[in-house]
Amino acid sequence: MKASRNTLIIAVIVIGLGAIAFISFLPRIALGAFASTYNLDIQYQGLKKANLSGMAFNKLTIIDKARGIGVSSEKATIGLQWNGPDPRNATVGFNLYDVRFVKKAREAKTSYDTLDGLVALPFSSNWVYEELSGRVRSSKGAVTVDNFLAKSGQMKLTLNGSIQADNTIKSDIVIYFADDLTKKIPPELTKLVLTQEAPGWKSLSVKLEGNYTMPTIRVSSKLFRLNIGVKEDPS
Repeated sequence: MKASRNTLIIAVIVIGLGAIAFISFLPRIALGAFASTYNLDIQYQGLKKANLSGMAFNKLTIIDKARGIGVSSEKATIGLQWNGPDPRNATVGFNLYDVRFVKKAREAKTSYDTLDGLVALPFSSNWVYEELSGRVRSSKGAVTVDNFLAKSGQMKLTLNGSIQADNTIKSDIVIYFADDLTKKIPPELTKLVLTQEAPGWKSLSVKLEGNYTMPTIRVSSKLFRLNIGVKEDPS
């Protein structure tokens, strides 16, 4: 009886330790499932926290393998909101610090004198954002981004939108330029597409629709509505 009782106690301890280990490892499973489902390359140098509520990383890089674009950050926290047992259905909230966008392909030269150049500007790998935050969730092959916000001293970016399984993109973007940047934009373009915001800032509001490699940019202002098809630089 004593031996049976000791065996039972040991079994309970082992099960308990196994459960603790599984709970701490589960976010890694969710991360791996999310990466596998959406063909992402996720790399990091240090994992400071991992539990059911989320993870904290040092030097995190996430790249979309198919599109060759992504982000890298010095520090990052990822929160998980579970929507059922499948980790691929979780809503992922993120706060990244010291962030830059990553592109495997060679980038086009920075341009301040065209509309597509201004829209591409905040996604250049030359910019470092102090903080980037938002939420990502998936449903039926589509990835939706909510409350995306990137902040730096000279530029801010907000974005809400989705990418479908067929690479169709639909998003609303607002780009905020500090005066140091708007001085580089031709005055005629500034008058046409930029809106005065708080002192020292102007904004550009656009809608991107269509295939992400050649989206239509729609700009709405008090003066006009403009639709432009833009093709990604193939070089």
